[in-house]
Parts: sequence; structure tokens; C-alpha cells
Amino acid sequence: MRTYIAEVAHQYYMDSDFKRPTAESVSFLYSELDKESFVSVYESHFGFRSPLSFCVIVYSKPFVDNTEFVKDQVVRACEIWNLGFDKDLRKNLSVKESNAMQVLGEATTQGLNSLRSMLSVVGANEFYDVFKSSNDFATESFIDTAHGKDTLLKDALQSKFGKNLAKEVQRIYESADAVAADSEKYNHFPVHYILEGAGSPVGMQGFNVLASALQDAGRVPSTHVYKLNFDCPQWDSAYRSEVIECLNDNLVSCFEDNLLLIQYSESQNDRDLDLRKYQALTKLMGLLNNHLDRVQVVLMVAAGNEANMRRLADKIQAPVVTIEYEKGLAVWNQTDAYDKLVQVAKRRGVEPSASMESLLAKYQFNRSDRTVTQIFDDWQTLSQTQQVYPLYRDAYHTYLKSPIKQADPMQRLQELIGLSAQKQLIQDIVLRIRMNRTLVRLGQPTRNFSMHMVFSGNPGTGKTEVAKLYGEILHREGVLREGRLVVISGSELSPGNVPKIFEVARGSVLFVDEAYTLIGYSETVAALIAGMENNREETVVILAGYSRHMEQLLDTNPGFRSRIGFTMKFDDYTTEELEQIFELMAKHVQVALTDEARTCVRDKLSGAGRRGDQGNARFVRKLFEDSLGAQQLRLAHLYADARDSLQLKHELGMLQGCDIVSLADSDAIAQFGEVFAGQTPKRDTRSQSAREQLADLIGLDEVKKIILDRLTYAKVQKYRRDNGFESDYLPIHMAFLGNPGTGKTEVARLIGKILKDEGILSVGDFYECGRADLVGTVVGSTAPKVQALFEKARGSVIFIDEAYSLIDDRSHSFGDEAINTIVQCMENMRNDVVVIFAGYEQEILDFMSCNPGLASRIKTQIRFPDYSIDELGQILNLMACELGFTLADDVLLRFEKQIAAVAQLPNFGNARVVRTMLEDAMVAQAVRVNAVLAGTAVQDVGSAEAAETAEKINSTKKPIDDKQLMELRGCDFKIDIPLASKPFMGFA
Repeated sequence: MRTYIAEVAHQYYMDSDFKRPTAESVSFLYSELDKESFVSVYESHFGFRSPLSFCVIVYSKPFVDNTEFVKDQVVRACEIWNLGFDKDLRKNLSVKESNAMQVLGEATTQGLNSLRSMLSVVGANEFYDVFKSSNDFATESFIDTAHGKDTLLKDALQSKFGKNLAKEVQRIYESADAVAADSEKYNHFPVHYILEGAGSPVGMQGFNVLASALQDAGRVPSTHVYKLNFDCPQWDSAYRSEVIECLNDNLVSCFEDNLLLIQYSESQNDRDLDLRKYQALTKLMGLLNNHLDRVQVVLMVAAGNEANMRRLADKIQAPVVTIEYEKGLAVWNQTDAYDKLVQVAKRRGVEPSASMESLLAKYQFNRSDRTVTQIFDDWQTLSQTQQVYPLYRDAYHTYLKSPIKQADPMQRLQELIGLSAQKQLIQDIVLRIRMNRTLVRLGQPTRNFSMHMVFSGNPGTGKTEVAKLYGEILHREGVLREGRLVVISGSELSPGNVPKIFEVARGSVLFVDEAYTLIGYSETVAALIAGMENNREETVVILAGYSRHMEQLLDTNPGFRSRIGFTMKFDDYTTEELEQIFELMAKHVQVALTDEARTCVRDKLSGAGRRGDQGNARFVRKLFEDSLGAQQLRLAHLYADARDSLQLKHELGMLQGCDIVSLADSDAIAQFGEVFAGQTPKRDTRSQSAREQLADLIGLDEVKKIILDRLTYAKVQKYRRDNGFESDYLPIHMAFLGNPGTGKTEVARLIGKILKDEGILSVGDFYECGRADLVGTVVGSTAPKVQALFEKARGSVIFIDEAYSLIDDRSHSFGDEAINTIVQCMENMRNDVVVIFAGYEQEILDFMSCNPGLASRIKTQIRFPDYSIDELGQILNLMACELGFTLADDVLLRFEKQIAAVAQLPNFGNARVVRTMLEDAMVAQAVRVNAVLAGTAVQDVGSAEAAETAEKINSTKKPIDDKQLMELRGCDFKIDIPLASKPFMGFA
């Protein structure tokens, strides 16, 4: 089927006796024209539109110029319709090929016949259904005929197909004479083609050259190209079923006398094969086998998949010519390009020079597509220009200088701190690339491999920086045309924008950060995998994210792992590496560190673990920027009025120990608030260290000794490590056994602060949790909940109160899952998190016996005894003082009698009971004070005191002094109900 538009010259039909037809008089013609063509006139042309046009579909005139035949059919149709044209109509007709869907659309606007009946007449029902959609599966285009043999041969040689395509172009033109001599004899297509490069502009460039040669040489009668793209992103289940249903002989017959391009690429791994798509393709090829003498077929497949090429070639029952990429043809990929350049110079009688080699290196670095001859012409022009304008010689030398010598990305990669495994892998990849070039030089087939990667690891471990350098290295090695780094978040991807993003990243590295956010979006994942396969020659994709999440992503689609060439695991930096990064940052801004500053940096970075949001090198950068800010604040006060710029310059080039602070810390902000001229800010001497606070706790002498000894051991171990000795970090997990109110929570909180102050833990936060914080509500939610808590608590203390509440009545319950996960996380993060279990003694012992892993990981069990009556009195006095109250002389005596009685009750709450009694006393004191202020009698106050109060009220405007306002008396302490049942009011 070939489609045309025949237009009548406007002036001719305006001057003729043209009769404007009615819709009833111009029904479309088919049988009347001996079924050789279909002719219709546009309905819209019945009015004043110019020029008047006819749509013509030709069926039975292959391999000839149909222009005259179309004119004959239009003249005959006008006679049948009696439109009133004279014998000069034929001379005033112009014919051009047209888009088939346009012709069918115009032909079906007449209204006399339904669309479906008209399509049935011409056998185009299925064709119309497939091509009417905008799904990108079926499209049409035209061959660019504005070329000649010489131009096409030149384009072929400069394409990635090189001599392979040029050889076929030459053969096409050599066979043109035979076709012209006897067109009826050559009424079939001698061969069909398989072309590399599906989904790639490089592949389409080769196809356009091939199609232009076929048409120009007369091997295809039409300039019309039908395209069926089996790789379109919209190949979903619904549309796929519709297409498969339309694949029949009627559809294929519509392709006759035209060029049909089929694009199809699949993975080399059969397990990833989309079976429905492959079955649809093989069904189409089976139908085409009955029409191969009337349809020119070009099958474009993925590059480098030789097995797929052979398999598909076997399904075409006709001779097949395979046109592959010519490996190493491009100038930037030739090892002998300079030798060829020298040969060109000698042929032209020109003496080669070093600038010729420099220009070649520049073009190779930029992956120039220019031929050797063109490069020589460029060099000769530059040389002549330098002679004419010698004053600009320096500018030309700068232009000729190779970018490779200016900035070596491999050298910059080696200068990065740590990352030894990543450096070695990239070096190995470069060696394989260079070995492939050697294979080309030796005439051997290359051994291609995927360069797509997965980068897994925590934030700040160098993933983005390595990706950037990887792109520059591949650019230098001639693999990528540009080598840019295009960064996009996985959440920004969608099935619709994936092709656009690959277009933006063409010739570069596409870095998909947080790629695990694609989990659950199967259509987007499928589109991304298709893009990775179709663009593997021009774009390298790196998927980045947390390790365990990336494994989950790769498991979502079997096509991922087969397309990923390498996986890089980015471990957290060691403390030593983080120190080196800090010093490297300082070196880049020409700032030195004193020995004290180095010690302070080490203390900030030497914690056993770091929160995920601190991000390794990101945390170092934040600390470095804050330290520079602290230095500037210090010097701004010191030199506010000073004129000694030389001294200031010296000070700005040196970081002191007091500068190594985080401006996010409240104590750091307070520190700078007290800076004054001529002084270095110092810590507030009034504030106690966490060790001092622990030592000053009331009672708990044996508890404090055990804990401080254990923490002192950890401190000395850290000192050994800081001084270069091997000293393993021993876990400090603990179990606190004792009744409520014995200080377990307060001691645990101080342990976190001590470990942070002494650089053993980097964060020192305190996470208090119970069963509700650890156990999920649905199957499968408990383990992630526990893991998330441990991740959040990196470098901190987790305090699990009443841990035995995790024990359930039955085995394999949510509680068991929580306990097992806790044990696993305690082991995996033994250097990162301190876990403290707390509760009643016997219950905690029972809890530890329920899982063998718990007892082996908790080496320190500390019993917290009940407080003595005297210690509880001290606690009362301390609590009152913290709230601003004083105790009258009679309070302690009354309190001790009451607390001694309460201590005999079951589940005595120790310090908690003291706090409750204090809160009740505060309420009673408030009632008493309010009565005094109101001038009313107070029931518990004796007559003498009432008289004294009345006298004060009458003698002064202030009925009560400050001491009485903030004093608690013995009468305020009384027990009406068991204290264990009283409400906790929540005073601080």
C-alpha cells in the first residue's frame, strides 16, 4: 500500500467548468478502478479551500514511479464523478507521497460510508487501529532523499558503523544498474537487514543512511517508512494485547512496497526475556515471510547482543545482511590515528609537528567524530593562522594543549581519602577498556561489558564524588562523549520522563540517588531498565542508596542484576580517615592545625559510631565549617579595634583547640556569648562534667564505683587507640537491676553524656523506650521497627525499661522477634550503640535467660539498692532546692517518720515516692500561702500563729515575705492515702 496526495492547480480549477460536487455524488472509488487504487476527494475541499486535492492509495504497481499512474486514476475518477474538468486536467495535477494515516483520515471524512466499512474495503482495519494511537509503537516517516552516493558513503564512513555500512551502500548502488535495466525482473527485494543500535541515535543515523541509499538506488519504490517499536515505554499489558490482536496478514499487506523498520532489543539473559513481546515479534516475522518480496524489512536490535542477532536472522526466510558497529573506527578510539595522520601529511608533502599530535589528543579526549583527513585539515589551518597572526601564538598553544594533562581524574581519584576498593575497581575497568582497544588493533573481537553500577552505603561516604570522577575517567578513555555527572533523585523518575532524562544524560553518567524510592513503582523501574539497555553505549547509570535498600530494589525486577556491571560497597570512614579528611579540607583553604586542635578534632570524630544524618564526610565538612566560624567569631572580638593586620593574618591561618566546636551545640553558643576582647573563650567552670555529676549523686556508692571503673577502662582504651596502639573497642552493654526510683534512668543518661564527653560515643543521646517502641502491630513490622531505632541511636545510649515486658506467653511471637532483633543489632552495632536493660532484679534475670544471646552480650550487671532513710532525706532536700524551695527545720523529722512507714509498703518507689511527697507538699503549701494572702484562717495554723499573721496583714501592704513564700514546713507533709496510688503531677 502506497499513499499519495494529488493536487489540482488552483488557477486551473478556478478557470475550468468545475462542478462543486455533493457528498452523494463522490462516493469513494475502488471497484470502478479495477481495484488497483482507491481515490477520494477531501470533504473540506468542497468549499473554498485551495488547492483542490485527492487522496490516492495504490495497491498493484510496485517498483515503478507511480506518478503517472496516480494522475491517470485521478482523471478517471473525475470522469466517473463528472466533475467537469477538461482534457488539460492531467497536466495540472501534481503528485507527492503522503502520510498513510493522513490519507486514510481525509478519505473517511465523507460521511456516505462509515469509517469501518471504508477501511474494510481497502483492508486497512488493523492498520488504522495500530497506527491511530499515539503510543509510539507505530509511527511513520519519510526517507531523506537530499543525498547522493558520495555524500552517503561519506556519512557511512563517519558513522559508528564505518566500513561495514559503507560496504553495503556501495553494493546497493552497484546493483542499481541491474534494477534499472529490467525493473519487472527485479520485482522483489534481494536481501533484508539486521542493524545494531535499537533505541539509540547512533542506530537511527545508520538506518537513515541505509534507507536513503536504498531509495536513491531504486531498491525501494517509496520514500515512506513504517516503524514498529517493540521497545516503546507504553508496551503495557493492555496495549500489548491490542497490538497482538491486530498482527495479521491484512496489517502486513499494508506495508507492501514500503520500507518497514522494526526496533527490538532484549537482554542477553533469557530469564529476563519478555515472553509476550518476543512472541508478538516472532508472530509478525512469520507473517512477513509471506510478503518479503514486497516489503523491505530492516530489523534494528540492541548493540552487542550477537546471540539475539543470530536467533532473529534465522527467523527471516530470506538472505539477511547484518550491519554491526565497526569497533574502534572513530578517531577517538583509534590506537594508530597518529600514524595515519602522519601518512596524510607525507602524501601532501607537509612535515609533521608536535602540534599535530596535540590536536589529535584534544580531539580524542573530546571524542571528536572527525576523520583523520579532517583533523589534518584543521591542523593545517591552525598552523597557517599562527603564521599570519604570530602575536596570538600563545592562545593557539593553549588551545592545542590536551585537557588530559591539565586535570587527570584518575590522579584525583587516588588522592581521595580511603576508598581503596573503589579505586582498584575503577583501575581494573580502565585496564579492560584499554585491552579492548588492543584487541581492535590486533583485529580481534572486543569483549564488551556493562559499566552500569550500584553504589551502596551511608550518606557522606564518597559516592557522589567517585561517580563524578568515574564519568571523567570514562570520558578520558573515550567511552563517554562528555563525562558529565547528571544527578537525579529516584523519587523524581516516572515512566513518562525517563526517556527525557536519558536524553539529558546522553554521553555522561546518570547518578540516581536514593534509588530505593523506586521500590513499588514497577512501571518506572521497567522504563529505567529499558533506558539502561537501550542507552548502554552512550550513558552509564549509577544507582545509589543505603545497602540493604539497594538489595531490595535489585530484587524487584530480574532485569536489574543482569544490567548492572559492578557493585561498590562504600563503608563508613574510620576515625583516622575522617581526621585526614578534616586536615585535607584545612589544607585546601591554607589553614593549619595546632596539636591541641588535632586532639580536639580526634575527640569529636573518634566516637564508636555516628548518626546516619551526620553522614561521615558530611559531618566532617559541617564540623570544619563550624570551626572556621568559631575561629572568626573569636578573632572578631580579639581584633575589633586592632590594626595589626599581619598578626590577624597569622591567626586566621591557624585553628586552635577552642575553635573545634559545633555551632549547633547550645554550650558552644553560650561560650561565644561570653567572649570579650583579648580573651579566648573558655568553658563555663560552674557547670559540672558528666563524671562529676555521676560522682555527686546521692548514695549508690557501689553502683558508681562499678560504672566509673568500666567507663575509665573504655577511656584508657581510647587513649591507646589515639596513640597508635591496637586496642579493640569492648561493648559496654549493661543490665540495671533494682526497684523503681533507685536512679537507674538518671545513671543511664549520665553514662551517655560521659561517653560523649570522653570521645567514646560520638553523639551521646539518650533513647528511653519500652515495649510499644519496639514491637510492631502487624506481622513483619517488628524487626524493621527495632532496626530503625538502632539506626537512629548510632553513637548513643538505648535504655530499655521493664525489658521483660517483651516476653510473651507463646513462642515465635512479636516479642520474640523483637528480642532476637535486639540481640542481632547489639552484635552488628557493638561499636556504635550502648544498650542498657532495666527493671526488677528477678524479672531482668528471667528475661536474660530467655535468649542465650542476651547473657553473652551483657557482661555488666549492676544492682541498684533501695535508698536509706537518710539518703531519701538528702534527695528531698536536693529536689526542693532544684525547684527553688527551702525546707523548714521541722520538715526532715516529719518526713523521715512518714517515709519510714511508707517504705514498708509493697513496690516501694524510693525516689519516686519522695518526688510524690514533695509535689503534695507543694500543693499544700500553695493552699496555705493563698489563705494568708486572702487574710483567712488556716486550719492547721495555731491561734498564736494566726494572731501573728493577722498583725502582719494589718501592719504592711505585703502580707508574706519571700522566705515564707518559698518555704516548705512540716505541716505541709501529710499522708492521707497510700502514696503509691497518688497521681504524678509532672513537676520537673
